[in-house]
Parts: sequence; C-alpha cells; structure tokens
Amino acid sequence: MTPYPTHEFPKFVEYNGYFIDTRSGVISSSTKFYDWELLKNFIGQDVYWHSRGFQDNDDLPLGHRAYVVKVEGPDTDWIEQQSTKIAAPIFIINGIINDYGAVAHLSNVTWLPWIEWHYQIRSMLRDYSPSVHKNIKKKISCLSRMVRLNRMIAMAAVKTYFGTDAMISWHGCCYRPGDALQSQTGHAEFDQWLARYYDMSITTLHIDDFQMQYDVALRHDQDLFQRHTHDFHFDAYQQCAINVTNESFYTSGQRLHGIDITRPGPFLTEKTLKCLLGETAFIANGNFQTYHTLETLGFKFDYKLDLGYDQISSDLNRLCSMTDVLKTISDIDTMDLFQCTRSSCLANKEHIMSGKFFNICENINEQTVQHILTNIS
Repeated sequence: MTPYPTHEFPKFVEYNGYFIDTRSGVISSSTKFYDWELLKNFIGQDVYWHSRGFQDNDDLPLGHRAYVVKVEGPDTDWIEQQSTKIAAPIFIINGIINDYGAVAHLSNVTWLPWIEWHYQIRSMLRDYSPSVHKNIKKKISCLSRMVRLNRMIAMAAVKTYFGTDAMISWHGCCYRPGDALQSQTGHAEFDQWLARYYDMSITTLHIDDFQMQYDVALRHDQDLFQRHTHDFHFDAYQQCAINVTNESFYTSGQRLHGIDITRPGPFLTEKTLKCLLGETAFIANGNFQTYHTLETLGFKFDYKLDLGYDQISSDLNRLCSMTDVLKTISDIDTMDLFQCTRSSCLANKEHIMSGKFFNICENINEQTVQHILTNIS
C-alpha cells in the first residue's frame, strides 16, 4: 500500500479528517468511508455506525447487532449512559490508543485502539509539500485560536520566560470579561500562573495568517479553513526552534463514581502533527503520555530535555511541571536548542515519509476491526 497517495480531498461538510460519515446509520455499501476503508468489513453485519459531535444529545437506536461509535474526545459520561440502554456490544473507536481502563466497569462497552493521525497526515500531504526550509530567528512559538486553561498558563510562561524571543498568536481571543473569576482552580501554583496571565498585556500577533478565518469567504468555506490549519510551513514552525502545541484536550483526570480515573487518550490534532511534518521540536501541552504514546508508534524525542512531566496524570500538576521545562528552555541558546532537537525531528519526519508510521497505525486499526468481527460473530 502506498501510504500517502494523491487523490481528491472530500468536502468538509461530509468529512473533516476524523469521521467516516457525519450521518449515523447502519454501515452499508452506501456509507461514505473516505480514509476509513477498513470499516467496509462491517457491511452486511447489521453494525450501526454512530458519529457523535460535541453538542449531540442523541441516543443509540435499539435493535442492532453491534454499535461502532466515534465520540469527539473522551466522552465517558455519554458512553456510560448508552451502556445502560443498549444490550448489544458497543465498540468505541475515536482516534485514541490508550483507554486506561476507563470503561472497564461497563460489560458491553469496549474502547478499542484506533488511529486517525496517519489518515490526517495523508490529508495534509495532499495539500502541502513535505519540503520545509528552516530559518531560525526566535526560540519558541505559542499559538492558540480559542481560550483554554492549558493554553492560558502556557502563554503566561512563554511571555514570562521568553519575552520578545517568542512568536505568539491569540487571534483576538486572549481575554473575555469574567474569565478570571471563572478560572480559579484551587491549585495554588496553577492559579498563580492564571493570575500572572490576567495581569499581562498580551499582544496579539497574527504571525501565521490565521486572521484569514475572519474573512467572509473563509467563514463560509470550512474545507478551506481545514486546509489552512493543516499548513506546517508557517514561520511559527520554520523560524522557531520549538513550538508549544496547545492541544485541544488537556483533561486526562476524571472522578467517576468516587474513583479517580484517567480518561482515554491522548487526543491529538493537527497542532501536534504539524510539528512532526514541519521538522519542529515541540513541548506537548495536552493530555497525559503524549510523548510516550508517540514513542510506541516509532517516534523519537531525544531532545536533551527532561520531559518527565508527560508522565504526570494529574492535569494541573502536569501543566505546572510543563512551565518548569519552559523555564529550562529559556536558558538554552536558541541555535543550541535547535541543534540538540534536530536529529529527532529529522528521524520523525523520515518515519512518516518512509511509510513506516502509516503501516504501524494501519496494523493497529486492522487488529481492532478483527477484534470487532470476532466478538460479534
């Protein structure tokens, strides 16, 4: 199999890089599979495909042999609700590898490894050349389109430790009245970072042309917007020695029925994939075990930095430890930082372009499909 073929990219209204089909229904020959062709194995098996977004309140319909469900993020609450209504097996596949036993107490629910990152990378390489040109001018970049707690303290740390030696972009969304009152966590160190964030004068710098999102044409063309966010050639990736990924999800801890659990994860997006394709070192600002999970898939992060914070399951403790790493980086010469991370970045790019990463991921997905077939037979 050629891992990264060129073919027409489907419209965003039908496909956003994650779903096989935004319409739920029994998997059949009319299902639009796009990159998820392995699920064609379920045609004729009375397997119901359910595509669930952030705001959906829909329940799974009764009466099917099995259910394959794509949830957006680690939506354990909704899954538990469905398990009480459906007797048939429910299989969760949503681009997450580690379930950490989060649904082990649900007898009819299995959270299976399923990787989408190689499909998304294939999409990114259909639109953009893999060739990049490094021209290091600043030490670090830190981008965010939406305000989230993990991004707020990352920005506070970057502004504190790097000053003008950083490329930042908040896209006009750095502060809303009331945020300070709503964002006190009770974690002393974390709240100190939040307070520092609110006290700062954060200058919005549109270094990566994301202001295009406010153009009328782009607002009405989500396919164009999706392609735009996939571009790894921007200055933030090519003129900075390292990037803070500011991922969409950072909450790995959850208390369920009085028990502390770790949510399935990590959930990664183009924010991390752009660094891998852009040959850019990165500080993972997201879920627990981001580096560890990517290492199990063949990537290397021999950055000569202590990345042990990645192994801290407590969200606020992990994020505070991340700021310690940022402080350490601030004391390293920019070109020294670039050079000591360069071999890993090049190895990771080669791991993708050789097709090895694609094959590893596809093998995991094939095993998941086989597991489902075995358990509904």
